Amino acid sequence: TLGDCPRLLDVDDLMRMREPDWKCVYTYIQEFYRCLVEKGLVKTKKKTT
Repeated sequence: TLGDCPRLLDVDDLMRMREPDWKCVYTYIQEFYRCLVEKGLVKTKKKTT
């Protein structure tokens, strides 16, 4: 997997649906991004408090 992030969605599962559940896709994208940030593979702006 890219960046050693877990695969939460399977392409075959998405293809079986007439229209993929947008909530599942959105959640996967969020978790994928979070994983990449934690591994330092995505640059983010530092939060200012």
